[in-house]
Amino acid sequence: MSAARSLEPNDSVENLRQRVAALVEERIMPLEANRATYDEHENIRLEVLEDVRAEVKRADLWAPQIPRDRGDLSQNIAGMAVLYEEMGRSIFDPVCFNCAAPEIAAGYVAERCSSGSCLSEREGVQWMLGEAALAIQTGQLLV
Repeated sequence: MSAARSLEPNDSVENLRQRVAALVEERIMPLEANRATYDEHENIRLEVLEDVRAEVKRADLWAPQIPRDRGDLSQNIAGMAVLYEEMGRSIFDPVCFNCAAPEIAAGYVAERCSSGSCLSEREGVQWMLGEAALAIQTGQLLV
């Protein structure tokens, strides 16, 4: 796969985008509007999150950044960008679709592999840990 090809959205991305948009609009946005779904830290309550994640998985929209052979959507960088645009409409979306940092780091590692400069699993984990350490040092990691 050429580097140029890896920057083009997959053919199926428009269908996925529409499905993500519908799920966000019909299921997740109403949760954000309902303060009863928030926990004491103003995040989505865990039991609500578990229900939404189960629905996302049933809809086959879980983790667009992870390769299909690992059980997920296998989107390239362009496809991820299209889907993340829809998933960014609610503060709850990234965690519901399993694409909040550091999960998106797995997409970077997968993209590196598809372009021929693959990191080993150990190198990928080290890269993700390094990014997490940097986020902690700069105060950008939210837990």
